[in-house]
Amino acid sequence: MKRMIINMKCFKRIIAFLAVVLLSVPMLLAEASTALDSPEISYESYTYWQDYAGQEKKAVYIKPMYEPSFAIDYKYLGAEELIKINDVCTDKDGNVYILDGGAGVVYILDNKYQLVSKIEVVKSTDGEEYYFDNAGGIFVNDEGAILIANTDYETVLATDKNGNYLYELILPESNIIPEDFTYSPIKVAEDSRGYIYVLSQGSFYGALLYSPDNEFLGFFGANNVASTIGESIKALFTELFMTNEKRALSDSKLPYQFVDLVVDGSDFVYTVTGVTDSSSIEVQTGQVKRFNPGGVSVFGNDDFNYADATVSKVLNVTKAQDLLGIAVDDKNFVYVIDSTYGRIFVYDRENQLLCVFGGGIGRGETLGTFSLPSAIALNGDDVLVSDRELNRVTIFKATDYGKLVMNADDVIISGHYDKCKEDWLKIMSLDKNNQLAYKSLAKIYNSEEKYDLALDYAKQGYDKQTYSLAFKSVRREFLAKYFPIIFIGIIVLLVLVIIWVQRRSKQEKKPVKNIKLNTMLNSLLHPFNSFDRVKYKNEGSCKLAFVLIAVFYCTTVLKTTAGGFLFTDYDPAEFNAFLTLIQTFGFVLLWTVANWAVCTLFGGIGKLKEIFVVISYSLMPLIIYNLLFLGLSHFFVANEVGFLTVFNVICLLYAGIMITVGSLKIHDFSFGRFVGTALLSLFGMVVVVFLIFITATLVQQLGGFIVTLISEIIYS
Repeated sequence: MKRMIINMKCFKRIIAFLAVVLLSVPMLLAEASTALDSPEISYESYTYWQDYAGQEKKAVYIKPMYEPSFAIDYKYLGAEELIKINDVCTDKDGNVYILDGGAGVVYILDNKYQLVSKIEVVKSTDGEEYYFDNAGGIFVNDEGAILIANTDYETVLATDKNGNYLYELILPESNIIPEDFTYSPIKVAEDSRGYIYVLSQGSFYGALLYSPDNEFLGFFGANNVASTIGESIKALFTELFMTNEKRALSDSKLPYQFVDLVVDGSDFVYTVTGVTDSSSIEVQTGQVKRFNPGGVSVFGNDDFNYADATVSKVLNVTKAQDLLGIAVDDKNFVYVIDSTYGRIFVYDRENQLLCVFGGGIGRGETLGTFSLPSAIALNGDDVLVSDRELNRVTIFKATDYGKLVMNADDVIISGHYDKCKEDWLKIMSLDKNNQLAYKSLAKIYNSEEKYDLALDYAKQGYDKQTYSLAFKSVRREFLAKYFPIIFIGIIVLLVLVIIWVQRRSKQEKKPVKNIKLNTMLNSLLHPFNSFDRVKYKNEGSCKLAFVLIAVFYCTTVLKTTAGGFLFTDYDPAEFNAFLTLIQTFGFVLLWTVANWAVCTLFGGIGKLKEIFVVISYSLMPLIIYNLLFLGLSHFFVANEVGFLTVFNVICLLYAGIMITVGSLKIHDFSFGRFVGTALLSLFGMVVVVFLIFITATLVQQLGGFIVTLISEIIYS
């Protein structure tokens, strides 16, 4: 009886446990079903500062401009499943069109994202049915006509919202189209005049252009083929010397195809190219173009990277960026999405990056991240991104901060500086990492002739263009105010110099008591005589040589750290004084050893000390340039950099002349032998650096092995 009571208690506990589990399952399912609606954001919004201390791009976190709101999936649409969402677009009324290319269905939602209808088949008036499974793209024009890039059926299918057939665009018969051209439409767009642009899979010729009467007009736009000098020479050789048969068999480099396009309110066509260099896994460049109605590229930079500054690894494999979608709003803000990393980049019409948001890197586990993005579209302030693997459309909402930034940026680009000052000050108070705020305030204060503030903000925002404009105004005012004093001062100085020269010429010249110091100073103006004295009268000084190297090092450091803002790229966090030491002291010592070793083999009679003295004394022109740079870089503006360049070239050439003359004297070489030994010395320096690097690597590995071995012995 007692055993039965115990068994009954155990049975009741089991029943209670099962009940708890059964009650928990619906709760877990509910949590899973609402995971996509969670406001939690699993990525960081950021931007890139341009020209930050010499870096083309420097990533910094910023206050979010867009945040994910919700996602549209098969449950949201009341469908059994979605097979492959290839595209999404909106019309002028804010209605949303989702193309499930895998199933051949178009879902139509109103401007509140509520399902209105769907199109599964297009029917003509005579009862003929048109299907569009595996369609690649969709577009809706201002009249409400839906254009479907019907990839597998080799046509662009036009229908109304009720699925009624309107017309088709098929491959036309034209001499312009190559015989082997395959017509597989993947994207379609139409401008306000009724011209239709069609991108075909594998087409390197640009978009196919159709007139408002559906007449084929030709190809519109195309990527240029980037060629190196070697490739250009090879092409010229092929053209001049190869037969027609060999020329036909030779490889030709084709441009990369557009993967998406969009037309703005002024009928300018924006295109995006996913991969612009398939031979490289590094960052791509020149992915975005803007063509005017005549087909001429007027926006975009072939050397500019419109995605991240670096590449990362996905599942331990380094992946190149791949921009595949583009959208443009009514203020010409450009949105592009990277399918590899799932990130959206927002640029203004001056090619300035505003923000980066989104993520996933192929996983898409939370709201706002993606597994395989397929398209991007805009709906007012909302950004819509479709994912063909997760089969959902994510809606991002602009934050109040984002709206403030974009409105202020649009106003200042339009030139209305007086209407956006308060907005930029507010943006600055909200986010100190917004480079556009610094640049914009610098422009505003410069327009208000508050040059001190303009210089301060321009310097903080690394805006050298505005800094140069403001500094030019400050300099002009300074010269206008103090010109009489400056002019009189120059005249007085010249008179004093003339008097001093005349008196000195009448007095008996007293030689410098320190003969070696005199030889060093004279080597700048009389290198032949001075280096001859170094060789045959032992008037070279290692102490003075070390002093010159130390001065050269100090002036080089000052040139970088204390030079004018317009001509230096100083970043305290990145500056390495030890590296500068290697570049100065290290170079001199390395040249001394390498040149001595090489010249000894070729009959040179120069001693190690003499070589060291010659290379050290030859640094004096470079020291003079560093000092000139320190002064003039604080006085010149950006467009006067040519003066500094001329000074630099002159000093470098003169230093080279001093090295040449000194080497000829101490080694007793002809000029030809000097050139040969100098080149071999440089090669020897490279070999020494390589050996030092290899030795350091081996020592580091040996040290790591010893540490590991000791750790295993201690803990074994």
